[in-house]
Amino acid sequence: MQHKHVASLEEQEFECSWNVQAKAMVDLGTSCGLHDIQDTINHIRTKSLDKEFAEMRNLRENTLLFLKEYLDYKQYYVETDTFHQADKMLNKKHLTVLTGHPGEGKTTMVAYLALKRSKPENIVQLSHASDWRKIDLTMKLFSTVIIDDIFGAGALDISLLSEWKRYLREIVQAATEKRLDVIITSRHYIKEQALDYLNDISIFKDEEGYIVHLASNDLTYNEKREILLLRAKRYASEDMLKGYHVDIDSCVLTSKSNSFKIDKTDNFAFGFPQCSNLFVQNEKMIKLGPLFFEKPEAYFKTCIEQLYNVKDDDIFHKFLALVIVWAEPTGRIKADSVRNPANASEHIRYVASIFDIEVNRKFIENIISSLKSHQKDLLLYVEHSGEYMFSHNVIGDMVGVVLGDARRKTVETIELCPRGFLMDRICLENATNKEYLVVVGIDNYHHLCKKFAKMICSSLARDYSTESTCVIDSALCELEMSEPVIDPDFEIFWHRILCNKHFVEIFMKYIIEGGHEQVPVTTRVIERCKLRLQLISEFPLGEIDYINRGELIINEMTLICTRRIEERVADVKRRSEERRNEERIADLIRRLKDWFEEITAESTSKIISSK
Repeated sequence: MQHKHVASLEEQEFECSWNVQAKAMVDLGTSCGLHDIQDTINHIRTKSLDKEFAEMRNLRENTLLFLKEYLDYKQYYVETDTFHQADKMLNKKHLTVLTGHPGEGKTTMVAYLALKRSKPENIVQLSHASDWRKIDLTMKLFSTVIIDDIFGAGALDISLLSEWKRYLREIVQAATEKRLDVIITSRHYIKEQALDYLNDISIFKDEEGYIVHLASNDLTYNEKREILLLRAKRYASEDMLKGYHVDIDSCVLTSKSNSFKIDKTDNFAFGFPQCSNLFVQNEKMIKLGPLFFEKPEAYFKTCIEQLYNVKDDDIFHKFLALVIVWAEPTGRIKADSVRNPANASEHIRYVASIFDIEVNRKFIENIISSLKSHQKDLLLYVEHSGEYMFSHNVIGDMVGVVLGDARRKTVETIELCPRGFLMDRICLENATNKEYLVVVGIDNYHHLCKKFAKMICSSLARDYSTESTCVIDSALCELEMSEPVIDPDFEIFWHRILCNKHFVEIFMKYIIEGGHEQVPVTTRVIERCKLRLQLISEFPLGEIDYINRGELIINEMTLICTRRIEERVADVKRRSEERRNEERIADLIRRLKDWFEEITAESTSKIISSK
């Protein structure tokens, strides 16, 4: 809406036009016996118009709903040094990008940064790229824009990236012109992968000075201590901490020395703020005291393993309830979908079928009670949407890890797992640190190939009509050198498994033999696999680490883009030659027609003369 063309009209000119039309309406109305026309016109002229369109009103209402919790508990938030750094950046540049690992408090910081500079009704959260078009900047209704998890929540989402890329320059310009304060968040590893597609948008590059990185290691001792104490106060668990003689200082020291030495390749570490949040809400965790902070993921894994008890239906259904939430691609399950057997979704029925369980009233009742029992422990219930979701993404991951254990359901885990889990938690036998991963043996490579092919297909099903996943293809389309070319999802090829030579060979063979009939660009998948094998051979023997994977992907994209350019240039030359040939043929036909007409006319003339 901010891009609509607006024509200016002088007040005097408007007044003159209004009076002429009003007089005509009154005269016409009076002649028809309508004597109250003047009153109606006066009412229309003086009434105040609603400046908000329905779309903007919906955005505002959703934003207020998002901010409500943060407004209610503002007194429990700790403004850390990192918070003040981001605040200063907003004052100076009117735009900042918060990055960090899950649980570091990015979304919470976004909310309080926005509330510090704007009233709630002047803040807008954009959930989709298309929401940007719903804002009319000329009305000055909003002063702060929030974009949370801009490129995806669990893993890089190429379609989201493509959609946002169209508007990012406009958003940056609005901030540069001081028309808006813009706060963006992204998980660190997603932002790093997105950079390959954002080479012409500089705000996501560290050296440009818009990035504020949230990390538990950067929190001071006093900040951690205050965070933990205020979380306990918020959830009224101070007496419980005292009752179990929990030493707050020991918890802080344990977290500093053990849990939060986060490597930038670790995509699933617990941030201290979220860890504290979970700790103070659960009596079992409080009993553990500092031990919980030493290795929180181990605690959750143990809790979930205890639920995998196939001999006790009531306990096992508690596990199944978690699987139902975990396997849902959105990571959320609506309470309405488990009201009764008749309206149970296909997703729920499929999860039950894996364990040969009939979806009947007793099963549904057990799932409902199980979801409720996990509230404020493993799950959260979002009241305004009526959905259950995990209180931390790592908890969901532990559900998949337990299910995918070699003694349980590895094949079903591969089939059910959402995209983020596939990228972060699935590995081969040669991987290191396998305690919190699902290990796929060679006997199950076929199922893994099928999953990768399915993921490639799901990415191809998206709408790439305006922008291909390949930056060069997109540029060529803009130059009208070719139609958009749909490539396999580059992000899938970031997976460490696709840096394993043996697996890539098996995957390529699977594709060649038509192992997945829905892959519409088989030749491109095979081309990518061949190129991957070629580049893998250039690295030293052993597993390719995160840095080498980045180098591998860049080299691969460079070669692919170079080939695309060569193909397009050759195609353009071929088409140009065809057009020239067509022009020559058309010219020849025209000349033949002229010659034929001349011969015909001459012959006709001779016949007439002879007669």
